[in-house]
Amino acid sequence: MADTYNDGGMVINPQPVTINEVIYIIESIDVTTPTTVVESLDEDGLPNKQYLAKGFTTGSATLQLASSETALPPLLGSFTVTLVGGGSLTFIISEVGQTWATNTETKVNIGIRLRINTPPGD
Repeated sequence: MADTYNDGGMVINPQPVTINEVIYIIESIDVTTPTTVVESLDEDGLPNKQYLAKGFTTGSATLQLASSETALPPLLGSFTVTLVGGGSLTFIISEVGQTWATNTETKVNIGIRLRINTPPGD
């Protein structure tokens, strides 16, 4: 039996990404897409209708830096991850945390949002 299971094609293995010409290793990534729900009740207060719309895809990731001297990824920078099984997604950095170290590795947590449009010139 396999030691891993991938259900949905999300990134599960560390992979290098380039942000502003600096290479980082994505150690983990967690992404969710919520829905907005509008509900309607009848005259007796019972549910009779609903409308669901896909929301914005957001999440967080942990990046490993090459060293404690490596520049932090810039706010509003973007990077592309390769999905298991093919395809890719591009994210925009919406938050940058403080660096922290474990043994000989320096890491930083970032907040991310899925890019929904391609900027002119990209």
